[in-house]
Amino acid sequence: MYLSCGDSLIDFFATSPVASDVLRRSTENFGLQLNGHVGGSPLNVACGLSALGNSVRYLGKLSSDPFGEHIKAFLHAHQVDSSLCPVSDVNTTLAVIQRNSDGSANYAFYARETADLSLTIDELPLPLSESVRFLHVGSYATVAGSTADALASLVEQTASSCVISYDPNIRTGIEPDLDRWRACVTRFSAAADMIKVSDEDIAALYGAGDVAIENFVADAMTSGVGFVVVTRGQMGVTGFLNSGQHLHQPAEPVDVIDTVGAGDSFQAALLHWLGEHHCVNRSKLDISTIDLAACLSFARRAAAFTCMHQGAVMPKLADL
Repeated sequence: MYLSCGDSLIDFFATSPVASDVLRRSTENFGLQLNGHVGGSPLNVACGLSALGNSVRYLGKLSSDPFGEHIKAFLHAHQVDSSLCPVSDVNTTLAVIQRNSDGSANYAFYARETADLSLTIDELPLPLSESVRFLHVGSYATVAGSTADALASLVEQTASSCVISYDPNIRTGIEPDLDRWRACVTRFSAAADMIKVSDEDIAALYGAGDVAIENFVADAMTSGVGFVVVTRGQMGVTGFLNSGQHLHQPAEPVDVIDTVGAGDSFQAALLHWLGEHHCVNRSKLDISTIDLAACLSFARRAAAFTCMHQGAVMPKLADL
């Protein structure tokens, strides 16, 4: 079983009136259309793993407001077990997303004292079920609110009993303090068996370029991480094993609608591949069993599928 932990929210995709309509609409109701989708990186990973045929639980604090009820129903519809999720009467986190011409996205977050940032250590479902083989954590929930300390405590207490997967997924719109991000990346990396990170995340914290990436990978492996994957958008993906093996693969050539959720479908596919190919030995990741080329290729196809759709659409095995 997989357990994915962290943030959940509603993504609103903003559609503004086109410039040619401005004059005509100047005396009319100048509206803004918002198209809402359930989101949150760890929640997307949970749904991605379920779509690939896995048994999955999600842990994150949900709101009792209408958005929170919708998130809970969404998880149920995607066959993700949400029974571990505490419920709060504070509001759900919201995000407004505007797509750029290249398919990338700009985010504006509304996350002041919201449910997914209010998980406490006392609400953790410890000890975890022995059936949990992979524990995934990530994104802004690892740095913001009481949830950050709760998740850090969770991975530190379970690091010896299951494979820990971590994706920083930097969101400075939630937490602008880069020193806080760096401290949390260091803390979670110390417990992680594998890290998936984008080159943009590394650039935000440590500077851009190949040297920064190499230094990040070296530091992660010094802390005990066995498998690091760096996604690089249109430039493809590079995987590193602590055995010294590394491999770069180009991006899949697809018509990109947007990149929202692509990293999450990539993450879900990585975890699925590792589970399907029995890469766990005595509750730890067995690096010697990883076929780096096959693993990255499978995850690349998953990310490419998501890029061909609006929002975080997760592929099924048949789609890949």
